[in-house]
Amino acid sequence: MARKKKAEEQSGGASWLNTYADMVTLVLTFFVLLYSMSSIDVQKFSAMAQSMAMNFNLTGGTGILEGYTPVSDGDTREEPSGNQETLDELLQYMRETEQMRELQNEFNEMLAQNQLQDTVNVSLDERGLIIRFQDSILFTSGSADLLPQSYAVLNEVVAMLQGIRNHVRVEGHSDNIPINTARYPSNWELSTSRSTNVVRFLINNGLSSDRLSALGYAEFRPVVSNDTSEGRAKNRRVDIVIIRDSLARQEPGMME
Repeated sequence: MARKKKAEEQSGGASWLNTYADMVTLVLTFFVLLYSMSSIDVQKFSAMAQSMAMNFNLTGGTGILEGYTPVSDGDTREEPSGNQETLDELLQYMRETEQMRELQNEFNEMLAQNQLQDTVNVSLDERGLIIRFQDSILFTSGSADLLPQSYAVLNEVVAMLQGIRNHVRVEGHSDNIPINTARYPSNWELSTSRSTNVVRFLINNGLSSDRLSALGYAEFRPVVSNDTSEGRAKNRRVDIVIIRDSLARQEPGMME
C-alpha cells in the first residue's frame, strides 16, 4: 500500500507540473501577442496604404509613411515610436476620402442636371476634391472677367461648399501661349486675376473669406501637353480645390 501511495503522489506531482507548464506557455503567448499588436510591420503597413490609395484612385502615394525607415531583421536600432499616431493618420485619411467621395457624387449629380459634364470635371487627388472648370465656361479669351452665364453653376458650387467647413483654394492656370496686354503683361497676371475673381464671386455670394485662398500658376502646371490646341484648351482652366482638413492644418497660420 505504501508503494502504491508513493506512486500516486509522484503521478499527482507530474500532473501539477504539466498544468503549470501549460499556464506559463499561455502567459508567454499572451505577452508575445501583445507585443506583436503594439509593433506595426511598416512594410506590410505601407503595402496596405498603397493598396488603399489605389482603390481610392489617389495619386499621392503613402505620404504618412514618407521619411519612415523600416527596421529590418537583425537591425539593432530602436523602432521609431508613434505607430499609433501613424495608424490614426491613416484612419483620418480614410475618413476624409469617404467624405470627398460623397461630395464628388453630389457635384457629379449637379453637373449632370445642368448638362455641364463636358466643361466641368470633378476628381480626387491627395490634396482633396478638385472641381475643374475649362476657361471657356467662365471667361472669354484673354480676359479674367467672369461671364454672366457662369454665375448659375458657381452659385451651385457655393451652395454645396456652404455645407462643409473645409478650406477652399482657387487655382488659375493658362496655356503656354504668351499674353502681353496693358492689363495682363503675362500669364501670371491673367491666371492670378482669374482665380482672384472667382474667389471674389464666392465671397460675394456667401462663403466666408477666411476659408478661401487664390493662386495663379500661369502655364507651369499643365495637365496635358501644350503641343496641340486641344491640349492647350484643357490647360486653360480654373481649379476649385476642397482641401483635406489634415493638409489644411499643416499650412502656416491655418486655424483649426
